[in-house]
Amino acid sequence: MRPIIESLFYHDNLKCCVLFQPFGFRCGYVGVPEDHHLYGESYQNEKYYSIDIHGGITFSGGTNRYPTNQITPLWWFGFDCHHLHDGIDFYTLKEVFPQNHYERVLDLESRFGMLQGEAARSKEYVEEACRHLAEQLNKLANE
Repeated sequence: MRPIIESLFYHDNLKCCVLFQPFGFRCGYVGVPEDHHLYGESYQNEKYYSIDIHGGITFSGGTNRYPTNQITPLWWFGFDCHHLHDGIDFYTLKEVFPQNHYERVLDLESRFGMLQGEAARSKEYVEEACRHLAEQLNKLANE
């Protein structure tokens, strides 16, 4: 199963994307273009440690296909909402993926208690976090 694109938008001149993952949580991404000062940088560089984003940045990479089948190359910085205190959005999971997939995830949850009882991060929450990340990436590039 591939992730579902829930939202694509621009903020602070950077492309933002919210993906709903097959295991019921969301990830947020902000893409910087080739002429941006942070293009091609690894999120593991210590200068990114100061970025205030949900769970910290957990991804950086450039490909024209991930996460939004871009034609123009972008370098994506991303974060996920699959940390301690993050829950699974069972309602959306059931709505967007086949019933048998939903049932498998539900079974895993019941057997292993994956993030049981915690709050799922909404699409709106991740959109707002993407906006915040875009602003921080632009600020960092201008320092």
